[in-house]
Amino acid sequence: MKDRGRTNGAGLDFGVATRRRGRPRDLIRRDLWNRMDTSSKRQTSATMVNMPKERRTFCKGKKCQKHTVHKITQYKAGKASKYAQGARRYNDKQKGFGGQTKPVFHKKAKTTKKVTLRMECKECKTKKQLPMKRTKHFELGEKKKSTGHQY
Repeated sequence: MKDRGRTNGAGLDFGVATRRRGRPRDLIRRDLWNRMDTSSKRQTSATMVNMPKERRTFCKGKKCQKHTVHKITQYKAGKASKYAQGARRYNDKQKGFGGQTKPVFHKKAKTTKKVTLRMECKECKTKKQLPMKRTKHFELGEKKKSTGHQY
């Protein structure tokens, strides 16, 4: 006996798995996003962030493994070593006649940098880093201002 499911003459199934007709979901979402007023859209970067100097958060250290008070500082990259392989290669290439040997980057696109917090547990001194969103101005433990975003 033949299967009496919903098929066309070629035997293709037109059951539940068929694609819904109409506009794709991403187009509908984009249309809704464009119709929204600009005040309700999520901001990509804040103008000012004010952080406390201490925060209670989970410590992954072997001694703690619980929520403890952490001291917060702003991460800063260390000074580049003169003796790293890339620096030595660049300095050797720059020696002598011939001017600038490698391209100098000028097309900077971003106006802000992402802030990275360095958190140190006060009990076991374990350190961890927490990247945050982009901000034009970042403060640690300053007086509360009336404007700006507060964490």
